[in-house]
Amino acid sequence: MVERLVSLSVGIMLSTSLLHALPEAFDSGASPQKLFATLLAGLLTFFMLEKLALLRHSHHHEGDGHHHAHGHDAKEAGKSGWMILIGDGMHNFTDGILIAAAFLANPELGIVTALAIVAHEIPTEIGDFIVLLNAGFSRMRAYIFN
Repeated sequence: MVERLVSLSVGIMLSTSLLHALPEAFDSGASPQKLFATLLAGLLTFFMLEKLALLRHSHHHEGDGHHHAHGHDAKEAGKSGWMILIGDGMHNFTDGILIAAAFLANPELGIVTALAIVAHEIPTEIGDFIVLLNAGFSRMRAYIFN
């Protein structure tokens, strides 16, 4: 279920940015070369961040035959919980800037952008909550931090 919601959120964000925000940027008179360079830099940056996160990620589980100290998995998962919180804070700050910029450019664009971000945030926050639980946070603590 979460995978489908994440796919939906990615599709909404891409369609909003490519079909609404990018045309608005072209209408602003900015250089097309600079706009596409910015788009390419953003895509490559997030692609590399994802690859770095996957390199760090492992699927070791307690009792799978590997000989780690008891509690090894909880300790490793705890690091991902704090990483999620830091990343989510930066993500939400950037979302706020994007919504404000969209409203400044055009109120209709601002509404569409805000709705797209809300649709994107719901599955993201559900996924973050699950990661925080797996990282050893209590339900209440994960809810409060999230």
